Amino acid sequence: MARNKTTAKNIQTIPQSPGVYFLKNKQGEIFYIGKSNNLLSRLKTHTSTESFKGIEHIHTIEWIKTANEIEALLREREYIQHYKPRLNADLKDGKQYLYIGITKEDYPRIYTTHQPRTQKRGSVTSEYIGPFTDAGAIRRVLKMLRHSFPYYTATAKQSAFPRKHSAIPCPYCHLNLCPGPAPNKTEYRRTVTAIKNIMMGKNKHVRRNLEKQMRSASQKNDFETAAKIRDQLSGLNTIFIHHRNAQTWNKKNPRDHTEMGLYLSHLLKTELPIQTIEGYDISNIQGTESVASMVRFENGKPHKALYRSFNIRLPQQPNDFLMLREALRRRFAHTEWSYPDLILIDGGKGQLSSALTELRHHNITIPVVSLAKKLEELYIPGHPKPLLLSTIPQQVELLLRYVRDEAHRFAITKHRARHRKIFQP
Repeated sequence: MARNKTTAKNIQTIPQSPGVYFLKNKQGEIFYIGKSNNLLSRLKTHTSTESFKGIEHIHTIEWIKTANEIEALLREREYIQHYKPRLNADLKDGKQYLYIGITKEDYPRIYTTHQPRTQKRGSVTSEYIGPFTDAGAIRRVLKMLRHSFPYYTATAKQSAFPRKHSAIPCPYCHLNLCPGPAPNKTEYRRTVTAIKNIMMGKNKHVRRNLEKQMRSASQKNDFETAAKIRDQLSGLNTIFIHHRNAQTWNKKNPRDHTEMGLYLSHLLKTELPIQTIEGYDISNIQGTESVASMVRFENGKPHKALYRSFNIRLPQQPNDFLMLREALRRRFAHTEWSYPDLILIDGGKGQLSSALTELRHHNITIPVVSLAKKLEELYIPGHPKPLLLSTIPQQVELLLRYVRDEAHRFAITKHRARHRKIFQP
C-alpha cells in the first residue's frame, strides 16, 4: 500500500482517521512506527510535545489510512516486524508489548503474554504472533473472534504443560465459545490456522478460503457446514468492515457522504470507504495552451485550497492521453500531497487506460474510474461494460458528476487564463 508523506512542519495535511504512521529522521531511517484512531491528533502530540526529544529528531512523517482501529493495529505489527525500528525494537517508547501464543499441540490453545518463552519450560512449546502495542485492543479482537471461531484457551503458565478438555462440556461450551470435549481435529486445526492468519493481517486470505469452503459444502449438500462457515464470514465482516461504524447504510439510497463512501467502496471493491476523490480533466484548443486540472473533494465537498492546475509541457499536439499521463506524473511527484481514495477522470475508456498505465508505472495503487459525458457512462477497471450513472443511487450519481464537472470547469478557467496571458497585447 502506497504511503503518504509530509514533513514534521506540515502535518495539517494528515487526516483525522485511523491508520499507521512512520517517523523518519534526517537520514531517511524509520526510527518509530505507531498507530492511532486519529492520525492528526497523535502526530500533533508527537511534534508539539517533542516526545522523542533527546532520542531522535522527527524530520519526515509517512502514513497510511486504514478502515478501522483493528486493521491499524494488525498493520502496525506487520510493519514493526518488517522494518524493526530502533525505538520499537528497544521498547524505548515505554510500552509493554503483547504477544499471542499458540501452543504446538494436536489441539492448540491460544493465549496472550507479555513475555514470550525463550527457554523451554514444561513439555509444550508455542509459536508467537506479535509484538502488538495495544494489549486491550488485541484482547477485544480475540474475544470477538471466539464467537465465530471457538478455540481452547490457557494462561501463559498453563501453556507450558499439556492439558485436555474434560469429558463434560464446560460453561464456555454452552456459550459456543469452546469447541467442546472432542472436536474434529482437522476442523479445529483449520480454525486455529484461520485465527493465526487473521491476527497476522491476512483476513482477506481467510475470507477467500472460507468462501471457497462454503461453496464446496453447498455443492455437496452439506448445508449445516455451509451455514457454519457463513456465520464465520459474517463474524469477520462485523469485526473488520463494520467495526467503529455502527450505523447501517442503505445501498439503494445512501443518505450522507459516509454512506456514499461505503457505496463506492462496495462498487469498486476497495478495502476503505471512499472519502477523498481527485478529479482530472484536460482543456486545450487543438493541443495548444493545454492545461490539466486537478480538483479535490473531501467527504462529498470540494476542498478548493487543494485544487491544482498543470500547464502541459508536451509538444503542442492534440493528444489528451499523453497530457493526462503528464498531469498524473507531475501530481504524484509531489509526495507531500496526500493520496486520494479515488481518482475520477473526465473521459472514457482511453483516458482510463492512460491513467492506469501511468499509475502502474509508478507502482501506485489507487482506484481509478472515468466518466464519459455523452451517455453519462462510468468506466470501471475490470468491468467489461461501462455502468450507466442512471442505474446507481442518485446521491452517488450527483457526487460523481459534481467532481467531473468541477474538474472540467476548473480546467477551462485555467486554460482561458493561460490563453489570455499569451495573447495579451
